[in-house]
Amino acid sequence: MRPAAITELKILIGAVLTVAVAAQVVVLPMLAAEAAASFPEVAYLRTPLTALAVVAIACGEAALVCIWRLLTLSGRGAFLTSRTTRWVDALILSLVAGTGMLAAISAVLTADPQTGGGGPAVGLGLMGGMSLGAAAILGVLVWRGRLLQSVRDAAKQQRRVQL
Repeated sequence: MRPAAITELKILIGAVLTVAVAAQVVVLPMLAAEAAASFPEVAYLRTPLTALAVVAIACGEAALVCIWRLLTLSGRGAFLTSRTTRWVDALILSLVAGTGMLAAISAVLTADPQTGGGGPAVGLGLMGGMSLGAAAILGVLVWRGRLLQSVRDAAKQQRRVQL
């Protein structure tokens, strides 16, 4: 990958991380307070849903950090190493956790009869997020398998060269 492309991707990841942190610290608590004031009958869900949303965003941030690290390894030419597979495993775990947080938010909203499931837009958004999360997990798992095979092939090649 071109060094310029890696730099551009890192700038984009940095911008997304900045927006995500702002959402966690400022936007989510503000929206939760407004929702609790507008709908006092479900105000008791303010804290648990805000916490789940903050953790879901944190999982996305962890995934972005893993991608950043993989880009760094790629730029150094050290992509076909066991260190790479550790970062890919961490990426998979963060995607699984984030998708699980979306499922937990959906379960909380669905289980409470007063929320009505959050409405159709919220339900569709959560289902879309869970579907995208599942697709990303499956895609990264396939990529991981190909990466492991490439790491094995590179190790065999290196042993042949050393002999």
